[in-house]
Amino acid sequence: MKIIFCFMLIFTFYVSIAAAGDKIYQWVDENGVKHYSDVPPETGREVTVREGAGRNRDDYDADDRRKNFDRMVEQLNKEMEISEAQRKRELKAIREKEHLEAEKKRQAELEKKRSKILKEIEMLEKRAMSPTFTEGMRKAQIDKLKKQLQELK
Repeated sequence: MKIIFCFMLIFTFYVSIAAAGDKIYQWVDENGVKHYSDVPPETGREVTVREGAGRNRDDYDADDRRKNFDRMVEQLNKEMEISEAQRKRELKAIREKEHLEAEKKRQAELEKKRSKILKEIEMLEKRAMSPTFTEGMRKAQIDKLKKQLQELK
């Protein structure tokens, strides 16, 4: 957002100067940073000169230029606030949706585990007794499964 804001400020400054009829000097310094100015840079730099159309810069009062600039900055700030608020609302909605989906998935997994435990209990209740499988063993396994079922809730 800050990058967009800076770009908009530079663009607004560039357009307002160009509309005033002055020359705009554009050059890139040794660090690769673009510069815009109404004053030419030091000699030895490759400079692009752009001339604005419209009234001469002297026709504008400095206060009017400042007021126009302040109004543009204020408008940009309002647009950024609106954009940021909308982005926050969208992120909140996405988080809520993800939370609901995760909760549904968790509930489905719990239901699957409950169903499996209940089937195991049912199979144990139907299993026939034998010398290797006694009523006490069955009761202990069923109690263990019921405890697991309670822990799931």
